Amino acid sequence: MRYRMLLLYLVLFMIAGSFAFGEELKTDPAVVELTGQFIIPKYRDTAADRIGKYLALELDNPIDVAGDKFGGPVKGIRVVQMLLTGDPETRETTVYRYKGSRVKVTGTLIHAHAATHRTKVVLKVQKIQDQYPDTNK
Repeated sequence: MRYRMLLLYLVLFMIAGSFAFGEELKTDPAVVELTGQFIIPKYRDTAADRIGKYLALELDNPIDVAGDKFGGPVKGIRVVQMLLTGDPETRETTVYRYKGSRVKVTGTLIHAHAATHRTKVVLKVQKIQDQYPDTNK
């Protein structure tokens, strides 16, 4: 009887473990969809002796990212910097609209490799949507 209970606990632990550790996400060109809160963290730029800001997604659940030509695999990522493309007016409108909101972001992941990259993994944004859109419109 003890061995059956031990075996049952072992099987349940293995099943729970497979849910706790998610699948490793691939980098560019693979497209991913992530959810979280659109935030604007600050950082200290010691070279210019100033405080800067960057756009980021604080993830609902940590992710693991496979290695690419810029770096090896990274596990347990909770915040990714977001790179928005397009003209400055469009970027400003996007920031104003989604800042502080829960969003679903579609794009490609790359490992940080430039001085302007503030997190280990960066998300090149293709699309941002409200995670909880207003249904009254």
